[in-house]
Amino acid sequence: MTKLKEEFKQKWLTALRSGEYKQCTGHLELDGGYCCLGVALKVQYPDAHPELHHAFLYEDELPAMEDAIEWWTEEPELNAQIKNPVVMIEGIDEDGDKALVPRHLSELNDDENYTFAQIADLIEAQL
Repeated sequence: MTKLKEEFKQKWLTALRSGEYKQCTGHLELDGGYCCLGVALKVQYPDAHPELHHAFLYEDELPAMEDAIEWWTEEPELNAQIKNPVVMIEGIDEDGDKALVPRHLSELNDDENYTFAQIADLIEAQL
């Protein structure tokens, strides 16, 4: 499993738990709200334009930011795989049985209604 760089991880956890960021869904940043990944980018690049945040997650190339991933993970070669990290949560598997199932952080934020505090707990324990 991917491990985040400890310094970045601690800044992200602090921000998610701070109460400073209003949570939103479906967007990295919208009307003063953020998804958990939007908070990560805001923590690392507080003055970056939202379009750059979008490019980080959805484009192969980052203009003038080829080294952007270096703050994110201990394994920069996994760039494409960790833009939206996966954690394991209790859920229902393909056979309808209770099991640990993989979920992207964005799914927890947008679809599963996890709070920033709940997401932070998973990041702390698994990433």
